[in-house]
Amino acid sequence: VCVQAERADELLAAVAGALADRAAPGPIKIDLVVGAQPLRSDGPGPISLLLRPGLDGVCDGPRCLLSWQLLGLNQFITHTPLPFIEDLRFGAEPVALRRALTPKGEPPPEPTATIDGLTRLATESFLVDRQGAVQHLPRLRAQLDRLDDKLLARATAGAEAHVLAAQAEDGRFRYLLHPFTGRVTWRGFAVPRQAGTTLALCELGSDKTVSAARRSLKMLAGLRRDFPGHSVLHYQEGRPRPKPSTDLGGSALPLIAFLSCRDRTGPEHDELIGALGRYLLAAQRADGGFHARVDLETGAPIVGPDLLYAAGQAVFALVLLEDLARRQPDGPFPPAAELQAAVARAMDYFAEDYWSHGLRGFFFLEENWHCLAARAALGVHRHAGYERFCLDYVEFKRRLIMDETDGVSPELVGAYGFGNVLVPHNTPSAGLGEALAAAMAIRAADGERRPEDVALMERVLTFLVEQQWTYENCFACAPDHKVAGGWSESVGSLDLRIDYTQHAWAALGHGGRQLGLLPGGPGGG
Repeated sequence: VCVQAERADELLAAVAGALADRAAPGPIKIDLVVGAQPLRSDGPGPISLLLRPGLDGVCDGPRCLLSWQLLGLNQFITHTPLPFIEDLRFGAEPVALRRALTPKGEPPPEPTATIDGLTRLATESFLVDRQGAVQHLPRLRAQLDRLDDKLLARATAGAEAHVLAAQAEDGRFRYLLHPFTGRVTWRGFAVPRQAGTTLALCELGSDKTVSAARRSLKMLAGLRRDFPGHSVLHYQEGRPRPKPSTDLGGSALPLIAFLSCRDRTGPEHDELIGALGRYLLAAQRADGGFHARVDLETGAPIVGPDLLYAAGQAVFALVLLEDLARRQPDGPFPPAAELQAAVARAMDYFAEDYWSHGLRGFFFLEENWHCLAARAALGVHRHAGYERFCLDYVEFKRRLIMDETDGVSPELVGAYGFGNVLVPHNTPSAGLGEALAAAMAIRAADGERRPEDVALMERVLTFLVEQQWTYENCFACAPDHKVAGGWSESVGSLDLRIDYTQHAWAALGHGGRQLGLLPGGPGGG
């Protein structure tokens, strides 16, 4: 069948008509070539960024790989500008591109191979779905006309199903999944990721998630290390360190999960909850901050600076534990008065001393967990300075969410990023959604609801829903794994990691409540 037209939009209609006439089954992937450009190593800009993830393919003579094929081969994350930072990967390395383009049986490219002689193909991506309808898929994702309750309910249900399918019999959640090859990686398992995923199950999951949460909590409880007066959790992968230690987040975030799940899974871990709480009290410094690590031989805190993420998790856990100790004063928990004093010291520190410099308001690190802690404290005891820390942080972060005035491609609107060149990752966008939902709840507690917060949340959640793998856009996904419902790292890196999905689900769930599109809000967590 030959289909021709003068313009791309006319061609799309002609393709749809031709398929309808023949009742063609889907999915059928269509890539429309809209431009071609010879690549040269002496051209302007970094060589590794000459190909745009999700938009450009590449040819070496008659042999070509389209953009979605390059994505499937991880070709947009082969450049490592700083080899000593393994996770800093962006852009296409010329040697890797040539290796991917080399037919089987032919010698591999030289290590010094350049990009010269290759041709960039600019493409528009389309898909004929299983019903025969033609969809435009910029960067493999369909754009939404408008976010509504049905779309959000479908997205959160998909996230729940994906997480449940990612759990092994021993309670652990899978670390990595490549959507096209089905390659699964368990190496890299981390206790905080396990606990964060469990927290999402208990906060946002349906009744179907209770047994999964119980299995996860049982697995986490099995990592217990006891010391006089308190306990920590620790998971060892590979060879132990010469001086073994574990970090604050490895116990603080699981404690949040144990406490948040307790009303749904029961009190069976109460003794461990108390022991972990006593560890956090022992880890607190005199100024209200927290020692970042603990010696696994002695159980003593190791003096050091605040650890990113973990300190906010520690405050969050102590707030939840204070609430439980007030409700059950006879339980195996530290006294509520002691917990209240510890929480007050911590909130004083993070509100006044932690970020007291001239750049406050212009620059913050990743402080999402402090916002979640401040929201949790609304019903326990409020701290105006700590809440202001969260609100200031969110005001800074909102500047990095791209909108229609930034000149970015439409499919990047709502993402946390810096423009078209470096493609945005999904988790920072989700993290902003989580923190913004907490900030909106804090403002709602004072009777305030800002239209600009609602508009920003709608923008962020729309981007996240568009980025989710679905039954429709999973045309090349491995059939043996449940890819649909999860999130990849970015439009340039397809690997699904369990915490990418956890954070996106949390943003959709809590953000959807604040928008009134899901049960529990606005004003609820």
